[in-house]
Amino acid sequence: MRFFQKIFNRSPLLYGVLPLLVGILLADAMGHARMVLAASIVIFLISFLFLVVSFRHRHLPSITIWCLLMLFFCLGSGGYALHHFQSNTLWPPTRGLWQAIVIDAADRGKTERCTLQLISEGNGKDWRSCRNLVNAAFLKDSNNIVRLHPADAVLFYGRIESPRNEGNPCEFNEAGWLKRRGITGHIFVGRDWRKLSLRSAKKLLKELPLLDQVRIRSLALREQLVAKYDAFPLRAEDREVLAALTLGDKYKLSHEVRETYSHVGVSHVLALSGLHLGILMFFLLLMLKPLCRYHYGRIISMVLALTLIWSFVFLTGMGLSLLRAAVMYSLFCLLMLQRQGGNGLNNLAVAAFLLLCVQPDALFDIGFQLSFLSVFSILIFSPYYNEFRPRNRIVGFLTDFVFVAVAAQLATAPLVAYYFNSFPVYFLLGNIVVIPCAYVLLGGTLIFFVFSFCEPFELLLAKILSFTVKMMNESLSFMASLPHAVISVYPSGVEVAIAYLLLISLILYVSSRRVYYLEAFGILCVTGICVEIYRERPSRVSSEIVFYNDWRNPSVHFIESASQSWLWCRYPKSAAHDLTYISQRFWCQKHMVQPVFFNGNATWHLLKSRDNVICFHHYTVVMLQDGRWRNRISKNVLPVDFCYICRGYYGSLLHLSRLFLPHMVVLDVSLSDSQRQKLFSECHQLKWTYYDMASSGAYIKKCF
Repeated sequence: MRFFQKIFNRSPLLYGVLPLLVGILLADAMGHARMVLAASIVIFLISFLFLVVSFRHRHLPSITIWCLLMLFFCLGSGGYALHHFQSNTLWPPTRGLWQAIVIDAADRGKTERCTLQLISEGNGKDWRSCRNLVNAAFLKDSNNIVRLHPADAVLFYGRIESPRNEGNPCEFNEAGWLKRRGITGHIFVGRDWRKLSLRSAKKLLKELPLLDQVRIRSLALREQLVAKYDAFPLRAEDREVLAALTLGDKYKLSHEVRETYSHVGVSHVLALSGLHLGILMFFLLLMLKPLCRYHYGRIISMVLALTLIWSFVFLTGMGLSLLRAAVMYSLFCLLMLQRQGGNGLNNLAVAAFLLLCVQPDALFDIGFQLSFLSVFSILIFSPYYNEFRPRNRIVGFLTDFVFVAVAAQLATAPLVAYYFNSFPVYFLLGNIVVIPCAYVLLGGTLIFFVFSFCEPFELLLAKILSFTVKMMNESLSFMASLPHAVISVYPSGVEVAIAYLLLISLILYVSSRRVYYLEAFGILCVTGICVEIYRERPSRVSSEIVFYNDWRNPSVHFIESASQSWLWCRYPKSAAHDLTYISQRFWCQKHMVQPVFFNGNATWHLLKSRDNVICFHHYTVVMLQDGRWRNRISKNVLPVDFCYICRGYYGSLLHLSRLFLPHMVVLDVSLSDSQRQKLFSECHQLKWTYYDMASSGAYIKKCF
C-alpha cells in the first residue's frame, strides 16, 4: 500500500475528494432525495459540533480527521440530494404555450433539433416563469424554411414530457443521462411554432441569470465563428469535425463520424478537454514569451493566458472536461507566478472538488469519468516513467507520446468497454495521426481568427486547415476499415470492477514486490473467469416474447434460444436497419443469432403464423396492423393471450370483441395520441387489460 500512501502524502487534497465521491455515490444508490438531504444536514451539524470540540481539545486529532471526512461526505450526499430534488419536474398533462431561448440547433432534414432554455409558460397574456432545459424537434415548413441559431427566441405550442427510456432489453439509460445533463423534458412540435423577433429574443434573454446569458451569447458567437468554415473547400463531415475539434460544436456531428472516431480510439479529440487546452496554452505562452523580458511581463503574460483560457472555455460551451482542464491550468499559472509548478494531483483534486460541489451529477457523466481517470493515470505513473525517460529530445518526445497514450488507455479501457462495448485495437496508431493534426488545426485556427483581416493569409490558412482535416478523416476512416480494428466486448459492472482491482493489484505488486499482491491478482483472475463463464452459460437466453418499443418498425420477437428466434415486424425489408440499435445492445450482447424476419403466413417447428395469428409454445398473439378483421364474423370467440395493435389498424375493439377475447391488449408506440385515447376508452368499456408501450416501454413475457 506504500504506492498509494505516497500518492496521498504528495496530494493531501485527495483525502477530501474521496469522501465527497462516496457521499454522492451513496446518495444516488439510496434514491430518496428528501430523506438523504435531511440525514446529511443532521450528520453535518453533528460532525461540525464534534469538530469544534476537537479543536478546543487538541489531544483528539483522530476525531478531528474523522469529523472533516464526515463533513466532506455530507457535502457530497447533501449536495447531490439537493440538486436531484431541484431537478425533478412535473410537466402539465395538457398542451401549453411556451417561450424559450435556443441554446443549440442542428438541421436534421425535415426537422430542426434544438436544446432550449425555457423562459415562461402562459396563454399569450399571463406568463409563468419556467427555468428548465428541454430537447425539442420542430417540423419545418416546406414553404417557409426558418433556421434556428443559438440566442434565437421561439414561441411554440405543445405538450412537454419527461424523458423516458424505451424499455428495450439491455438499452442505454438515456433518460438518466439526459437528466444528469440538466435536460428535464422533450417535445415534438408540428407547425405550431414561430421564431420571435430579435427584440423579443433580447428581452427574454435578460430574464435569465447573468451566467446563463453569458453562456448563450458565447454559443451565439461560436455559431458565427463556425459559419466562417463554410468558405473552406470541405465536405460536410470534414467541416463538422473541424467545428467540433476547434470550437466544441459537436451538435452537428453525424453518427457515422462519431462511430469512426470511436472505432479508432480517438473520440477524445472531438470532446474539448485538457489536450486542446494544453495545445492552446503552448501557442499562447509561445506568443507571450517576449513579454517575460520586461518588468511585470511575467504577470501580464499569465493574466492574458488566464483571460484567453477562460474566454475559450466560455466560447465552447463550458464542457465538464474542459472546465477540469481550465481549473488545473489556472492553478498552474497562478503557482508559476511564485516560481512553483504546483502538484498535478492536488490541482486535479481541486478541479474535481469544485466541479462536484457546483454540479454533483457530473460524477456520472461519461466524459467527466474518462477525463479524470486518464489524467489521474498519467500523473501517478509520471514519476516512474521519468526515471526511465530517454535523454535524447527526439526519442524522449516519441516515448512521451507513447507513455501518455498507453497510460490514458490503460485507465479508461474498462469504462470504454462498459459504456461503448468496444476496444479499439489501433488506438496508438490513431493517436499518432490525430495529435499532430490537432496541433496544426488548433494553432492554425487561432492564427486564422487573429489574422482574419488579411485576406491572402486567411485563404492560405484555410487551405492548410482544409487539407489537414481531410487527411486526418481519410486516415482514420482507413484505420477503421482495417480488419479487427475494434473488438466488441460486453463486460458487466462486476467485471469492470474486477478489471480495476486487477490493475490496482498489479501496480501494488510492481511497486512493492510483495507476493500476496500477486496472489490477489491470481484470485481476481479466477473470479473474473468464473463470472464470465456464468454470464455465457447456455441458459442465459430464456424463452420469451419481446414486444419492442420502436416507432419506426413495430416488432415482436419470439425467442426460443440464442440460436433460434423469429421476429415479426411491420416492415421486414427494413427491419435489419431499423433495429440496428437493438441488435447492437441486445442481440450481440447475448451472442444471439440474427432472427428470422417474417410478416404473413409461415410455419416452423415451434412457431406458426396464419392471418397474423401467431402461435408460439402455448401462447397466441394476434397482430393487428391492417383492416383484415373489419368485416369478419365468427360464431365462436377465440381466446388469445395478446392482441398487439400497431400503426395501420383503425378498427374498433368493440367489433374485435366478437372475434377474440384477449388476456391483454398491447398498444404500440407507433399509434397516434387520438388512436391511443380511443383504444383506452374501449378497453375500459370492455374491461380488458391493456399495456401502453408509449408510457411503460417495451413489454417482455417469459415463456415458462
